[in-house]
Amino acid sequence: MCELPRLLQNYRRLWLENRDLYPTHTVAEETTQHSELLKFYEPGPERFERAYAPGHFTGSALIVNLDCSRVLLTLHAKLERWLQLGGHADGDENLLRVAYREGLEESGLTQLKLYPLGLSESTNSVETSCEEIYPFDVDTHLIPTTSRDPSHYHYDMRFLFVADDSVPFNISDESHDLRWFTIDEAFAITHERSMHRQFHKLKYVHSANLTTHRL
Repeated sequence: MCELPRLLQNYRRLWLENRDLYPTHTVAEETTQHSELLKFYEPGPERFERAYAPGHFTGSALIVNLDCSRVLLTLHAKLERWLQLGGHADGDENLLRVAYREGLEESGLTQLKLYPLGLSESTNSVETSCEEIYPFDVDTHLIPTTSRDPSHYHYDMRFLFVADDSVPFNISDESHDLRWFTIDEAFAITHERSMHRQFHKLKYVHSANLTTHRL
């Protein structure tokens, strides 16, 4: 298992030390998000549990199609926003595994492959080595008070996965809707800064044609 500090180290190498990756890349913004996750981290499962009231780590899956031209988004049932798929770690300190599990559960898809981001040749296995696992995005955001929970923070680590967009999906109980969008369409349906940041990254990945995927 790759511990969170190691994943954040890889994130820094890929996204914070390469300053000209895409036109809207704001290193200061991503550095702040990176620092928030690193500062919140302590060894052990406590901060990966939803019962930890101030906040907790979560894992998310941004799912794209084979040529990275479309993205699968969920209309979150509680937040009423179009978001990537993802959820609570429930004590699992392996956030890549959390993101993979949540991506499958919330989409009904049976196959996802980890997009091989990175500075060297990568495999597309969730079980790949720590040196080859690069988070796609990190974000800290406030979850508003609900009838069940007080407001708290999610410290979210996001990974990029590939799926076949011709395969049927299922809408889970946690979603009002689930759809494939072109990246331009995705920009239009949300004003969330962290979502736009991910879509800008997708445009870079798509235009760079970093790799060819086979499921």
